Amino acid sequence: MSSLLIRNALLQPAAERIDLRLVDGHYAAIGQALSAADDDLVIDARAAWLLPGLVDPLTRLREPGATH
Repeated sequence: MSSLLIRNALLQPAAERIDLRLVDGHYAAIGQALSAADDDLVIDARAAWLLPGLVDPLTRLREPGATH
């Protein structure tokens, strides 16, 4: 079981620093000052933002080749 702990990420748009633990690619814990387990890969994200999701609202979905 692989686990990743991201520390001190700046959560947007709330603008607060949080920690995030991912286990096998899924959210396991979100909070402040999470303790690291022995098998966690710890990443300091002090200079990074954590964004819930980015969606391009101007995406045009149609057939490739633009046949009219």
